[in-house]
Amino acid sequence: MIYYESPNLHYIRHNPSTAIDDYLLFLLKRTRRRTDTESGWEFWRPIIGQMKRWGFDFDPAKYKTMLDYERKNDMKWEFATIRLVETDKVPLQEFLHTHDNDPENVLQELLSAGLKISISYIDDQTAFVVTISGTERTKRNQGWSLSSWSDDFWEAVTMAGYKHFVLCDGK
Repeated sequence: MIYYESPNLHYIRHNPSTAIDDYLLFLLKRTRRRTDTESGWEFWRPIIGQMKRWGFDFDPAKYKTMLDYERKNDMKWEFATIRLVETDKVPLQEFLHTHDNDPENVLQELLSAGLKISISYIDDQTAFVVTISGTERTKRNQGWSLSSWSDDFWEAVTMAGYKHFVLCDGK
C-alpha cells in the first residue's frame, strides 16, 4: 500500500470522483476542536490549508463543520459600568458609617441579599477586584454583574456594596 502524504490519501488518488467529499467528511469527523486554547478559525485553518495544498477545492458552505455547533451562552451576561467620582467620597464614607465602619458587614449583607461574589487579585495592576453578580436562584439581577477595583481589599468590598445598595438601590 502506498502512502503519499496521509494514510488515506491513496484512497483519494485512486477514486478521485467520489473520494474528495468522503475524505473531507472523514477529516471533519476525525478532528476535534480544542476549545481551551484555540478559537474555531485558528483550529480549522491548518486543515483547510492542507486540503488546498493537496489540490482540493474546499467550500465551507458545503459542509457542516464543528463551527456550526459552537456553544452559545444562553445567559446573555452583561456588566453594569458604574464609575465612582469625587462627589461619591462623602456618601461612600456615610455608607460605611451606617455599616458600623466594618466592611465585613457590607460583605455579609451582599451575601445575604443572594448575590454571588467573586474576589480576585490582578498582579499586573496590583489591585483587588470584587465582582458581584445576580444569581439564578434568587432571580434578582440575573444576568448582571458589577465590579469594583482597589489596591485595598476591604475598600473594594465597600465600593461594591456602595454601588449595589446606594447607587443601584439594591436592585
